[in-house]
Amino acid sequence: MGILSAFSIGALSAVLWKVAGAEDNSWFQLVHAQNKGQIIVASVFMAAAALQFYRQRSLLAYYYGEIAHARAMRRRKLSREWLEEANEWRTWINYRWGFYCAFMGVAGYILSLVRTELFRYCPQIVTSWLPEIAYVSFCAVCFAGWAGRGRAERMQN
Repeated sequence: MGILSAFSIGALSAVLWKVAGAEDNSWFQLVHAQNKGQIIVASVFMAAAALQFYRQRSLLAYYYGEIAHARAMRRRKLSREWLEEANEWRTWINYRWGFYCAFMGVAGYILSLVRTELFRYCPQIVTSWLPEIAYVSFCAVCFAGWAGRGRAERMQN
């Protein structure tokens, strides 16, 4: 989980450093000028992903401590209960949210880059709201798929 948190923050900082700190008349400055809103939304998704991965890591550390304490006190039944609780679907919600947010953040960054390149060839499409509508629709479909998948897994357990 620590690596995933570091990746999320690292990607966020690399993009902001490269795009927001771009020199005048460079391609990254053009990306920044045309896609400020998109980059901000994607950056918020990446920050949320880092937060969710950190929360998951903290929760697993809590369970590890409780299981170790129960075993040290020779309470097998209590340690088995902690193991079962640590393996439940609700324990891993932060992990799933982290991947969802990271996926949406990376998709937003890629859309910003593609949108900048498309502006050269189809400025009328790029200047419309079509890319934003496509991104929001993509986020909604992915979220619906994630939520439906989680619901199906909970039904199996």
